[in-house]
Amino acid sequence: MALGLLRRRWSKDAPARTAGLTLPVPPGAGGLARTVLDPVDQPLGGADVTVTALDSHQVAARGTTDPFGFFMAALPPGRYSMLIAAEGLEPHRETVEIVADASPEPGHIRLMPARQLPLPPTGGWVFDPPHTAIRFIAKHVGMAHVHGRFERFDGAIDVAPDMSRSTVRVYRGGSKWTLLGSLTMHGVSRSVSLDTTYLGTVNGGYGEELRCAALATAELHREDYTLNWRSMLARGIAVVGPTVQLELDVQAMYRSPDTPTPPE
Repeated sequence: MALGLLRRRWSKDAPARTAGLTLPVPPGAGGLARTVLDPVDQPLGGADVTVTALDSHQVAARGTTDPFGFFMAALPPGRYSMLIAAEGLEPHRETVEIVADASPEPGHIRLMPARQLPLPPTGGWVFDPPHTAIRFIAKHVGMAHVHGRFERFDGAIDVAPDMSRSTVRVYRGGSKWTLLGSLTMHGVSRSVSLDTTYLGTVNGGYGEELRCAALATAELHREDYTLNWRSMLARGIAVVGPTVQLELDVQAMYRSPDTPTPPE
């Protein structure tokens, strides 16, 4: 197990003085340090780092990079596997040798964009209701959550030759997208930004037709849609909270003259 997880103390000009930096470690331990950069060489804070001992396969250290992209662990001598991962980026894995009483300079790791799944073919796609779910979650009496779902709905997707004209924009790389659109309820329309994970395409289903899938989430405010019903408990706590989490688990079929009709 790790003897300790240490953080670097930065002064205002610290990023310019990485060379020759001495990292203190406990006697008999060795230091492991990395500075993680994004694809444009900027420090990447919040990247997940996991260090596993190769002999025992036990996790020896786990943490996240600081705002300067820096991570350090003090470890017993031995060989370790280190995994660095961040959303939308290709993970980095390497084997490291830890030497007692050694404190090497921080190595620099650059994470590149994750491989992007092939985009769906252009044209029309129709939701497959039996394999699509639209759920919502709201806070109940200030503590637990109440869950619900829409039982009847339909939907369609129009993929343009220029993906940006389909109102889909890549912002995190790989299969992480932001989907911009308008949601109408109770006659009120509001712009909504959905955090979306694209799951790719496959031939399968009723007639081995081409279909695509995605997961999406958004946070809505009930009063934006005139859903301003509220009942208060004696202590002033709302029975149903003002915000609602919306979840969409969508599967859509490519629309063509021979696309089979999903069963009711």
